[in-house]
Amino acid sequence: MDTRDYKISENAIKVFYVSRFIGFTILTLIIVVAFVFIPKFQAKNLVFSIVGGLQALNFVYCLYYPKLKYKNWSFTVDEHKLSLRFGIFVIKEVAIPVKRIQYVDISQGPILRRYNLYELGLNTAGGKFNIPALNKDIAEELKNEVSARVEEMIENGRA
Repeated sequence: MDTRDYKISENAIKVFYVSRFIGFTILTLIIVVAFVFIPKFQAKNLVFSIVGGLQALNFVYCLYYPKLKYKNWSFTVDEHKLSLRFGIFVIKEVAIPVKRIQYVDISQGPILRRYNLYELGLNTAGGKFNIPALNKDIAEELKNEVSARVEEMIENGRA
């Protein structure tokens, strides 16, 4: 297994937009319902002005978040480790030794299914790491490659 660099699918931007705007819409509905049904109190307009301003900032964040997240998401696979690089304001780099991976899974929620994308889960004793928005062939190839490498290490007694 040689070192290979990957990016997540370009359709990830659409997936990130959809998921962000679903959350934004739900929060907006909660704010509107609260404004309508909460009884009048002295600072009601001030409180909801502040919340409305924060929601406007949230909207701007929803517009820029998907492109920044896509731009900063990459990963590298080599013989001994998977290196993940992700983040927006704080860029994280995580190296996961192949010998520490307990199992690998592929999942697909409704938004990912709409764009025919998958999420690869890397499960270790220290937690779970997900690589979002992969094309099916890349997700399956990585799953099989990492699983084979883990099995090989177990057979050779290096795990």
